[in-house]
Amino acid sequence: MKSFEDEFMNLQTGLVSLCLEATESIDDVEKMFIYCSIEKALTSFNAFFMKGGDIVMLSELGLADGMSTQFLREGTYSLRKLRTLCAEYNMDVPNEMRLYFDVKTQKFSADYKYEPVCGAATGIASSDVIMAWVEEERAKLRN
Repeated sequence: MKSFEDEFMNLQTGLVSLCLEATESIDDVEKMFIYCSIEKALTSFNAFFMKGGDIVMLSELGLADGMSTQFLREGTYSLRKLRTLCAEYNMDVPNEMRLYFDVKTQKFSADYKYEPVCGAATGIASSDVIMAWVEEERAKLRN
């Protein structure tokens, strides 16, 4: 029988797989940065990538028409499944997950926050949070 931890990890692995599928025909994708926001009434999913030594947004990857929308829809659906999983096991839902995947080394790591990050409680939009993270990663490359 699967445990909460197994199912939780499977959902995260599914998000990484979604990113790998979306970028499988794109050369030079080195790292994936996956942003998940699961606040009370808001669920938001997005990702950005290190490609050819630069940080690029999903829209800059040149995906086929409709692929970006499908990618975001599937990621958001996975976050809803994560919310349901946490409820089934009576576990706290992380308000924010930042997942990192290094394509070359296959190294995965994650950071979780359980306090409100964006939404009505903080007055911060999830798009502002992800853009701040993008800029943070770009600054690391410049230093």
